[in-house]
Amino acid sequence: MKEAFGDEKRRRFIKGSLSVIAIASVAKSTRFSIAAESGWNVVETARDNSRRLTAVDSTEATSAVTITVEAKPVGPAIVGFGGALTDSSARVLAQLPKEKRQQVLRGYFDPKDGIGYTMARTHMTACDFSQPNWTCDDSAGDTSLRKFSLKPLRDKQLPLIKDVQKLVGADRFKLVASPWSPPAWMKTNGEMAHGGSLRDELADAW
Repeated sequence: MKEAFGDEKRRRFIKGSLSVIAIASVAKSTRFSIAAESGWNVVETARDNSRRLTAVDSTEATSAVTITVEAKPVGPAIVGFGGALTDSSARVLAQLPKEKRQQVLRGYFDPKDGIGYTMARTHMTACDFSQPNWTCDDSAGDTSLRKFSLKPLRDKQLPLIKDVQKLVGADRFKLVASPWSPPAWMKTNGEMAHGGSLRDELADAW
């Protein structure tokens, strides 16, 4: 964490982003207990009692909770956190009044008024949450992609992505475009759903 963030950013990250802590598993490394003077905020939520994101006096946790931190970097660096901008979410948000829609987006992506997501994922063709299925080129045999068009995205999905980009800042925003099914004409079963696979001779076009 030190190498990725620096001392000051690390301190802010720990005290701010980890105010609500869920421990699923721990590594075998440095151990420390939560103390009242540590600056940690302890929030508990549980299925079997009445606590639902309830603030807990840190002294209650001092003797019972141990947090183990693996100081040695493991795995790839974290690029950022974000959410999925699907055409279904775009359609739902489009039904809200403009100010309510912006309020939702600010809650997720605004660096000051929200939780500050900097990344988003969207789909390159229709995904599981799309209705109906669509692609950017439904013209069978168009291996040169001369009829490729972003028209299916222009109504709601692209405006959503652009609004999020404005909130995050173009220099900070990262968009991951994930493929789902190829167009039906590129698949062995001639359908976007119900299995099938990409035809080998159309791999370059896809």
